[in-house]
Amino acid sequence: MVILREQLIGMADGKAVCRAELAVDTADELEDIVFTDRTLAAGSLAWDIGTGDFYGLNSQGEWKIQNA
Repeated sequence: MVILREQLIGMADGKAVCRAELAVDTADELEDIVFTDRTLAAGSLAWDIGTGDFYGLNSQGEWKIQNA
């Protein structure tokens, strides 16, 4: 997983809250992403390099495919 770009939105519980654009080898990696120093905000995007699919993070913390 690589962070391509991120925007700081604010702070919550001592962590940075960021909207980010990520690149992953497979979408399976999205379920395993854990950051100790930041929280991803709704609207974050992820690119599955293996398939070319794009995913968006919703307000419930779920990654949803966007190109269906």
